[in-house]
Amino acid sequence: MNSTIDGASVAAEIEAKGYHVVEGMIPPARCRQLSTRLHELSERFTPKYAQSANTAAVHGSADVRLVYNLHNKGPEFLELVFDELVLDVARRLLSAGSYQSREPFQLALSQARGLYGPHPPQQLHIDAYIPGLPRILVLQAGWALSDFRKGQGATCFVAGSQDVASFPENGKAYPAFEVEAPAGSLILFHGGMWHGSSAKSNEEPRWGIFNRYSRWFMRPSFDYTECTPDALYATLTDQQKEILGFRYRAPRDEFTRVTRMSPEPEPPSGYELPKT
Repeated sequence: MNSTIDGASVAAEIEAKGYHVVEGMIPPARCRQLSTRLHELSERFTPKYAQSANTAAVHGSADVRLVYNLHNKGPEFLELVFDELVLDVARRLLSAGSYQSREPFQLALSQARGLYGPHPPQQLHIDAYIPGLPRILVLQAGWALSDFRKGQGATCFVAGSQDVASFPENGKAYPAFEVEAPAGSLILFHGGMWHGSSAKSNEEPRWGIFNRYSRWFMRPSFDYTECTPDALYATLTDQQKEILGFRYRAPRDEFTRVTRMSPEPEPPSGYELPKT
């Protein structure tokens, strides 16, 4: 965490306008290394993905590279999942309104998205499932590994949309603005804000990592308690295990446990990535 950045003021700005940008979080050389690694991972694992018609509907039919579950793809990605500034802001926003403002939060999705070649704008959407709620359910941490510029697939928002109690209509144009952020920037935003990637006209790949955090009782996109290798689990702190959901597994039955949270993180039962 950058000691010069106050998590409380960042959280307040997200509550007020929906997003906050912090530049210079990742050095340029590191951004290039991560982008190269993501390209390699997309080449390795994409042919093995389960198929879903919703993927094309959400991400478009052009050349979009997706790499899921970055927590188990290398320590360089895990560092971003557990970035101290991100966790500080998530703790403030995702506990607000709960009993004594002490309820925990969890990782809901860790995914990289690469746009190769020209792209039309992405359909505006929200990540919080229910629009216009008085409390934030989901926080997105977007890491720009490429320059997010106008005409280069930058993330765009509709101002004030986090307070609108409806979804954006499919195919309808809205007065969205593009957030310009140089490579290495962190874009933190309210999961209820209408957003999407803007049109991209250049040929250069644009990579971004999007780590989504939610309140602990919401279902994550993947079951991290089932897709975390034992060797990785052994390296995690108790706090990191909690963020990955290892205290929030539902009890098997009333003879095992009768509380929704376990007193201690419950270890995984063994997982390995697919072999090439």
